[in-house]
Amino acid sequence: MGGCCCKERYKEDIDFTSEPNLSHFDLQNLIGQGVFERKILEHIHHSLITNLHYAFQDNDTLFFVLDPILGGDLRFHLKQHQSFPECQVRHYVACIALSLNYLHSKHIAHRDIKPENILLDQQNYAYLSDFNIAFQFSPQQPLVWSRSGTVAYMAPDVLSKRGYSTSVDWWSLGIVAFELLFGTLLVKSPHQRLGCHGFEKFKSHPWFKGLDWDKLEKKQLPSPCLLDVK
Repeated sequence: MGGCCCKERYKEDIDFTSEPNLSHFDLQNLIGQGVFERKILEHIHHSLITNLHYAFQDNDTLFFVLDPILGGDLRFHLKQHQSFPECQVRHYVACIALSLNYLHSKHIAHRDIKPENILLDQQNYAYLSDFNIAFQFSPQQPLVWSRSGTVAYMAPDVLSKRGYSTSVDWWSLGIVAFELLFGTLLVKSPHQRLGCHGFEKFKSHPWFKGLDWDKLEKKQLPSPCLLDVK
């Protein structure tokens, strides 16, 4: 994507006056996030990231001029199609994997991988966008403990506030891949998870249709394939 073509055609703004009930602390925090996002974007450039070309501000708004990736985000397309063929999902996931590999080489974790933050161009390439909670690690700070991101896509290390690094992005990408394939999130509420209503409900799941549980328990049901376990 040519860099110059975007500068008057695409602007992303963070309007700090749009929330009248923001406290001074919240406002300063938002401003700080915007400044930090700009600093991250100024130091990265990749063919599958929404690259920054200019940034400017007035008294109320911080503007980012980014690559014009105008094909919509994956959340929009997921609502239209419910799910995607495996070959298509593989293509999107591979695109984002390349973006993540680049970011991680710069010691940057995106921390908010989800369909809303993945944009498509006219050729159906997938671009990683929205770096407002990205974090750059350093030798002085190789781990971070804060819980940041979108809960449904958070890695367990983030949810439990254990120290984590860039690897948490791969967990989130796996959740996205599952959602694109099956049209639903892998991690649902505790009351919706398979197994939460006991074994009888568990074994009635369509995935186990036709399985003779009694024979299996008696070891009278052969394995469908035999691995070499010698």
